[in-house]
Amino acid sequence: MDAKHTPVPWFASCDDETREDGAHEITAMIEGKRVCIAQVEGASAIFDRIARGRVMPPGASWNCDVEDELDANARFIVRAVNSHEALVAALRDLLDGSEPWDERATQARAALALAEQGRG
Repeated sequence: MDAKHTPVPWFASCDDETREDGAHEITAMIEGKRVCIAQVEGASAIFDRIARGRVMPPGASWNCDVEDELDANARFIVRAVNSHEALVAALRDLLDGSEPWDERATQARAALALAEQGRG
């Protein structure tokens, strides 16, 4: 079985849309409705598991702002998903060589800009 992923674009919830438990949702528009397709776990759940000694995420420290990191993780996932097809197409065209170099370079730059969107 070769299941297909939810169509892009995907969206990361904004701070005002964050759930009560602190989870950040990753959503997509399906038939005109915003549907949750994944969640980046909320800080309260993470801290609960850390406090119970069940998990300490690699690189985690008590000095980090977990909510900001969760938001950044959700946005990073969305940016990677939304730019994937453009990056694959640009790489295929670069390797194919059927288009003039300047057109392939323009497509590659556009795909890279999409992948880097929102980085700062």
